[in-house]
Amino acid sequence: GPGNGTFALGFLDYVREVNSQVYESMEYEMVEISASLAQTQRERVCGQHACAKVTNCDASNRIRDQAEEVEGFHVLMGMEVLDNMPHDKVVVKGGKLYEAWAVDAGNG
Repeated sequence: GPGNGTFALGFLDYVREVNSQVYESMEYEMVEISASLAQTQRERVCGQHACAKVTNCDASNRIRDQAEEVEGFHVLMGMEVLDNMPHDKVVVKGGKLYEAWAVDAGNG
């Protein structure tokens, strides 16, 4: 989810500075499953940016429920999701640490 809203604040501040026309026409929605984080986002982000709103629900439900009503240009950012996917594996062999790698054997 959007965490404490730090990315949203920086992103919205930047767009407002660089292109006020885009900023004035945009809507920014944060989807957060945690009620306490949703409240933090409302206080930190929505208080400074009228275009921002917080929806307190599971993101997969929000995307599914809204799929039919979406029109126009939209951007979906899920960096927290991608950032938290497993991507490193360390193994111990003979008392030494080794990083495991996935490689293409060249045979598809």
